[in-house]
Amino acid sequence: MIQLTGFFKSNYSTINDLQFYFDGFETECSSTEFYSIQLTGFFKSNYSTINDLQFYFDGFETECSNTGYRSECKDNQKLLNATADHDDFIAKLTSIRTSRNTAFIDDLIKKYASIVGNAITGPLPCGRRRVGVRPNNMLPLSKGRLVLRSANPDDHPKLITNYLDNEHDAKVLLQGVRIAQRIMLSESLKKYDVQLVFMTSPSCAGYTKDSDDYWLCIIRQFTLAENHPTGTCKMGPASDPEAVVDDQLLVHGVENVRVADASVFPTQLNCNPISVVIMTAEKCAQMVLDKNKV
Repeated sequence: MIQLTGFFKSNYSTINDLQFYFDGFETECSSTEFYSIQLTGFFKSNYSTINDLQFYFDGFETECSNTGYRSECKDNQKLLNATADHDDFIAKLTSIRTSRNTAFIDDLIKKYASIVGNAITGPLPCGRRRVGVRPNNMLPLSKGRLVLRSANPDDHPKLITNYLDNEHDAKVLLQGVRIAQRIMLSESLKKYDVQLVFMTSPSCAGYTKDSDDYWLCIIRQFTLAENHPTGTCKMGPASDPEAVVDDQLLVHGVENVRVADASVFPTQLNCNPISVVIMTAEKCAQMVLDKNKV
């Protein structure tokens, strides 16, 4: 998974957001690291006959202002915190004080008393909204390994990920980057004045920005794991040296031990696996019941 970022038109972060948050917990202030809204879509790269790319389109990520004053969040401007602006701000804070937030509001008022009249120095952080687009390679060819660290059962095993060990995986993500760029710069989104933000790394400084080599370098620097790892207890016959469980989910060579989760999948799914995990668990439960019928 590699993230691309785009900035949208202005977002004026004012005390109104805080008021809406206190009133209903339904504004950008209530967003978490999981984002307030997330959309997803599936695409096919040139390297696959089925969908092998899943895109996550993250909702607006709030860019907070330095002061909360209305006058601060103006594109490419540096404005003074005028006394009138400050007084309006304090009045708004005072109006939303309740028994639940008195200490919080009073602390804010005290802090803002010390900055009235000071110049805002920039660049201003609150000029535009930001969204993230994350292409995810669902069918990687690189394979990791889970091995014992020692003969001590209390020692955690070693997880050797081998991410992007196969060049194919980086090329799929590169196509994902290009698809994401086409979406963000599409005619439909022009009215939102989308501006792409290029990731940077000292290791990639020698490449021409936005070239394939540049993005392949960025991909190797910044790609992270997504959710849904699978396959560490592969299902297969006892003759398969990589297989851990049989078609009854029983561990080879161990009596009455079954595994029923995403680790038994012999190959990676090109979708969110929750439905298949539930199906596997239901099937396992039924097999246990059938075996123990009186």
